[in-house]
Amino acid sequence: MKNRTYHNIMRTVNAIQRKGYDFETAKEIAFRLWDSFNPLGLSMEAMIQQIIPASEH
Repeated sequence: MKNRTYHNIMRTVNAIQRKGYDFETAKEIAFRLWDSFNPLGLSMEAMIQQIIPASEH
């Protein structure tokens, strides 16, 4: 995922929801990730993997 599009935001939200977060929280996290996304740094998939599951939070 390289660009902030509706489809990529929803894919990010779904990936975060699989970590145990509800939709609203996942949406907020997804927007924060895309706002801080640097295409020369980590990929979005790697950034999502670094999110702590909700059960551990």
